[in-house]
Amino acid sequence: TPAERAEAARGLARLGDAGQRALGEALPSLVPAHDLVAETALGTSAFGPLLVVLESMRATDRIAKKRLYELAALPVPQNAPPTLARRIVKLRCRAAVLLVNASSEEPVLGACDPEGGEIGQRAELEVLGRRRLEGRRLARFRQLLGSKETRVREAAIELLAEHPEIDDAASVIARALSAVEPGVVATAAQLLAGHPDRAGAETGGKLEEAIDRRWAPDDIETVGALLDAAGAIHFDAALPRLESYCKSVNPTLREHAARGLSLLKRSKVVCDAALEPAPPASELTHLLSARIRLELATDAGTLGLTLDPSTAPIAATRLSDLAAAGFYEGLTFHRVVPGFVVQFGDPAGDGFGGPGREPLRCETSPLPFEPFDVGVALAGRDTGSSQMFVTLARYPHLDEDYAVVGKATGDWNAVAEGDVVRKVTIVPSP
Repeated sequence: TPAERAEAARGLARLGDAGQRALGEALPSLVPAHDLVAETALGTSAFGPLLVVLESMRATDRIAKKRLYELAALPVPQNAPPTLARRIVKLRCRAAVLLVNASSEEPVLGACDPEGGEIGQRAELEVLGRRRLEGRRLARFRQLLGSKETRVREAAIELLAEHPEIDDAASVIARALSAVEPGVVATAAQLLAGHPDRAGAETGGKLEEAIDRRWAPDDIETVGALLDAAGAIHFDAALPRLESYCKSVNPTLREHAARGLSLLKRSKVVCDAALEPAPPASELTHLLSARIRLELATDAGTLGLTLDPSTAPIAATRLSDLAAAGFYEGLTFHRVVPGFVVQFGDPAGDGFGGPGREPLRCETSPLPFEPFDVGVALAGRDTGSSQMFVTLARYPHLDEDYAVVGKATGDWNAVAEGDVVRKVTIVPSP
């Protein structure tokens, strides 16, 4: 199955040089010499395992390089549909990243994304990160920090952790904390939490402004990251805010507040459960009474989701309401791990966003996650909102931590990151 082939590639990646040789030997069989585009780049389940092999490789021999050069030169047909063009560009850029050493100016890398979009920019960042960022490399890095692509900016911020030679990292972080996008703010805060030494004189003020911003109720991951950062850099001015969040009705926000307070006070702090319970979920007034089927017209073909209220009635109702309101139309599959999971439901397309509604309280159950089960995506307890995931194989570590909310049908293995949900139709189940 596609899931087994993808997991086999990941397994080889963990086997050192012998595994790398095996990956190189496997590559030609995944990239047929005939009709390369039709076999590997269309929206089929063959794409995922090939991509995992390319993402797992770190060394290339002569035979593998020949195939990689073929992939890097794969033509993007004029007027190609977005799904085809995106897959071809992904293969071209991944092959280019493997072929170049650490020179971001290599022609094969610069030409991999003809539109100069997110895929090409993220590939360039990966190569830039292999050496010190100075001179022209640093200048290009700064350009990518200002990219209009949110996920490129986030990747650039993350790269700061590995490059202490960038002497104005504190200013970069401060600007990111003032960004409009919750994901950019969260990424900057996560960097601070893990590397408090990158803070500067202006960091505290920007962090304070970010914490005080009026966030949407389901922006919990972003707010939590800010609370972690405040504790990590010992920003004493944030103490009242952390103490306030210590009384939150949301357990994940209390957890982050406790972590930040423990760092600030230099002793363990526990945030007890809120004195008052959270208000009842609005979905309780119109709970879904029977299973419904969602038919998704996507770049990867027609896919189905059946929402079942018997195991997670409030979550099933929320997702049904959002589907009926057209919320999912136009959104991308922002996280695709071939053979493991497909995730969507974030308007921002980076995994940090939602519809701005109150977060869902967890409705976990002892049901196991079987292949093609649908679950509610989380960033901690009681943080679900609109994002859901489809499992592509049996992964027991998901059991009892996420709400099982339905079943998926169709070729979900054919979905690639960046594919778009074009239309959602609600079809009542018999």
